[in-house]
Amino acid sequence: MAQQPEDKQTADIFEHPALQADEKAKREAEELHLAEEHALVPVRAFIKDPARAEKKSKGAERVAKHRAKQAEAGLVSLPIPKEAAEAIKATEGGWHTWLALQKSPQLDLQPAQPPTPQPAPKPEPVRLTAEQERLIALGRRVEALRGWRRLLVSRFLG
Repeated sequence: MAQQPEDKQTADIFEHPALQADEKAKREAEELHLAEEHALVPVRAFIKDPARAEKKSKGAERVAKHRAKQAEAGLVSLPIPKEAAEAIKATEGGWHTWLALQKSPQLDLQPAQPPTPQPAPKPEPVRLTAEQERLIALGRRVEALRGWRRLLVSRFLG
């Protein structure tokens, strides 16, 4: 990169055609080196200017402000099942009344004890008859066949 000239006389030196041709030759040599040695091609690209941040929509700003107010007040959003929401709406007096009517152990603030894991029962070994073992061996031999022999035998056996 060329440096910024400090005065008019220096500016004339930087604008000299011989110097500009030399800069152009250096740039072309560098591009040729990158193309031949590293298989790179010059590309012109546009990227977003990080200095210009995209503005939020007014709706997004309102939602963010509402959530901040809710958090300051100590309220949280909680998804609940549709059936529970309908039951709360149907209760006269709102959710305070509905909550008072509930006798659920889930409303206790004590953490529930996790169930103790039970070991799975061991399955009994399967006992095969001699005929079943013979058919399994035949199936393995058919599976080992390749090409047209496998196709012919599998069609024959059904």
